Amino acid sequence: MANVTRALMTPGGDRVPCSVIIAAKDEADEIAECIASVAWAAEIIVVENDSTDETPARLRLWAARNGRVTVICEVVRCRSGATACAAAMAAEVAAPEPSERLTAALRAPSRAAEVT
Repeated sequence: MANVTRALMTPGGDRVPCSVIIAAKDEADEIAECIASVAWAAEIIVVENDSTDETPARLRLWAARNGRVTVICEVVRCRSGATACAAAMAAEVAAPEPSERLTAALRAPSRAAEVT
């Protein structure tokens, strides 16, 4: 078990009032599945850390197609979390690694979920 987090479902809504923060450097092979696994979140912030592969191009496509995906460029990886947390709107925050997928259990009220 890597990380555990909690989030509450909006009354009758589809989106969980949770900001998901993903730090990505050279994650072209993983980033699409990671973002898709958190599509239930109200907000998805990806901090792009000066990748040299196709990660930036793939993130631009995600952001263009989905208004809930925000891409922030940060060349210093150790500042990624602080940069993204400053931009996050929700009180609840989840921060999976690009290789992790968050379970749908986060949608349930007050239920902890495991990262797979």
